[in-house]
Amino acid sequence: MERTTWLVRGTRLDGGSDGELIIEDGCFVEHPTAAAAEVLPGRFVLAGLVDAHAHFALDVGGPGRPPGSPEVIADSLRSSLRSGVLLARDVGAPVGVRVGGDHDDGPRVLAAGRFLAPPNRYLEGLFEGVAPEDLERVALSELASSDGGWVKLIFDFPEHFVNVSSFGEATANYAAEVVRGLCDRVHQAGGRVAAHVSGRGDAEAAVELGVDSLEHGPDVPIDSLRALGSRNGAWTPTLLTVWRDGRAHSPTASWQRGHYREALAAALDAGVTVLAGTDAAGAGTLAEEIALLAELGMTPHDALAAGSSSARAYLGHPGLVVGAAADVVTYHDDPREDLSALRRPAAIVRRGRRIL
Repeated sequence: MERTTWLVRGTRLDGGSDGELIIEDGCFVEHPTAAAAEVLPGRFVLAGLVDAHAHFALDVGGPGRPPGSPEVIADSLRSSLRSGVLLARDVGAPVGVRVGGDHDDGPRVLAAGRFLAPPNRYLEGLFEGVAPEDLERVALSELASSDGGWVKLIFDFPEHFVNVSSFGEATANYAAEVVRGLCDRVHQAGGRVAAHVSGRGDAEAAVELGVDSLEHGPDVPIDSLRALGSRNGAWTPTLLTVWRDGRAHSPTASWQRGHYREALAAALDAGVTVLAGTDAAGAGTLAEEIALLAELGMTPHDALAAGSSSARAYLGHPGLVVGAAADVVTYHDDPREDLSALRRPAAIVRRGRRIL
C-alpha cells in the first residue's frame, strides 16, 4: 500500500485554501520530482485527528494487562492511528514509562510523563507519591525528559474513590502556594501544566493558581473560563468519561447538560481552546468524543476543530504545510455535515506512508 508520491485533492477541513497537496518522501512538497503521483482517495482532508488527553500506557478498555507493558502501549498506539489520530498528548503514565515521540505504528505523541500527586492521593498502582517539598523538583525532571513540554498535575482527588461518578467529592491534593510555585517554575522552564480537576470548586482554584489546561473540570465556573481564556489556556472536558460514565444518568443530569452547553459556548467566546480527548474511553474513540461535544452544544465545525486543527495549533505542531511531515486523513463524506463520517476514513497517511 506504500507509494513514494501521492496527490491529495479535496476540501480542507482546517480552514486552509483548497487545492492540491503533494506528498513525496514523507513530506509535503511544492514541486514533486517524480514523473507521476497517485491520487489519494477521499474528498475532505485533515492533517489527522488530535487526541489531547490519551493514556497509551493504560489498558483502560481491555482485560486488565499490566500498566505500562509494551503490549498495552503498542495496542493503544495502533488503535489510535487506525482511527485517524495522527497527533496525541499523553497526559499521564506510570513512573518510568515513556510513550512520547514519533511512532512507526502510532501517532506523534507529546508525553507529560508521570502523574504528580501526593502519597495515597491517586489511583493505586499507577503512580508514586510526590511530597509537597519535592513537587517542583520532580516536575522539572519530568519536563526535562519530555518532548512535549507538559507535566501532569493531579490537582484534586476524592477521599474515597470508587469510580468517576464520585467526581465532585474531591479535595485538593496540594496547598495553594505549592501549586502556584509549581506552575511558576514549569513556566520559567518553558513548559505547561495540565491539571486533573474533578471536584466542585477546584477548577476555579486551579485556574487562579496558574495551570495551563483543565483536564475534566465538569463544574468549571464561567468566570474561570474567562480567566483561562485571557492567558490562552485550554479545557479538555473528556465527556465520554465524565459525562457519559456518571453524570448522564445522575439526578442532576439536566442541570449538567445545561451547564456544559453554557460552559462550552463561554469557553470559545473567551478564547479558551477546547480540546477533545479520549481519557478512560480508550484509544480509537475520539470520533465519539467529538460527536458528544457537538451533542452538548458545540457546532460540528467547532467540535471537529477541538479534535483536529484547533488542538494541533494549540499543541504547536504544523498541519498541511510544505516542509512538514506528511500526515493526512481523508474522508469520502463531509464530517461537518455528519460527524459520524470521522469513523469512516477513506485514507490515512502517516509521514508519507499510507496505512489505510
